[in-house]
Amino acid sequence: MNWKKEQRMDIVQAAKILAGRRRRVVSRCQHCGRRISGTTRRRYCSAACRQAAYYRRAKQRTTD
Repeated sequence: MNWKKEQRMDIVQAAKILAGRRRRVVSRCQHCGRRISGTTRRRYCSAACRQAAYYRRAKQRTTD
């Protein structure tokens, strides 16, 4: 796409406004229980916890 500079700036500003409207919450990591803050979709405190949870779920599937 060949967008003009003004159009790109409008898109950037709109993205910043939308990002500011996202609901932020404080919750706990589903793997280790550490407190985390983020959007409502965040489940794990780090990539390491996310991967460990995946491996734990995969292991449970094979033993069932």
